Amino acid sequence: MSRINIAMNEIGKSNVVPEDKYLVQIVEGTKDAKSKEGNPMLQICVKIIEGEYAGHRINPQYVSLLPHARFLFDEIVLAAGVPYDDDGVDTDDFIGKEMVVDLVIDEYQGRESNKIKRAYAIGADD
Repeated sequence: MSRINIAMNEIGKSNVVPEDKYLVQIVEGTKDAKSKEGNPMLQICVKIIEGEYAGHRINPQYVSLLPHARFLFDEIVLAAGVPYDDDGVDTDDFIGKEMVVDLVIDEYQGRESNKIKRAYAIGADD
């Protein structure tokens, strides 16, 4: 018989943090994500790096790359200081970047998760 050694004291507890502003670091980024309609999206994963929830990893965030709906993408690029040029950005350049985000609680198909509502450069979130 195999045993899975994992802390079971967290079973059944929510993995959602309260709505607030958090200092986060981008730990993953890929452009291979697509919406249900097949539209291009950026998928990023962030973790909280300060405060009570430091170390908490937020579920993947899907950010539209469509020209008329990419406001959050633009905010993230500017807030995190991701280098860009006229032709775009390299997803590897997102990794390790830090920013402040407004996290909200979103419900989808009866399940709660955190979503990035806004992104700010560190020190510019007032």
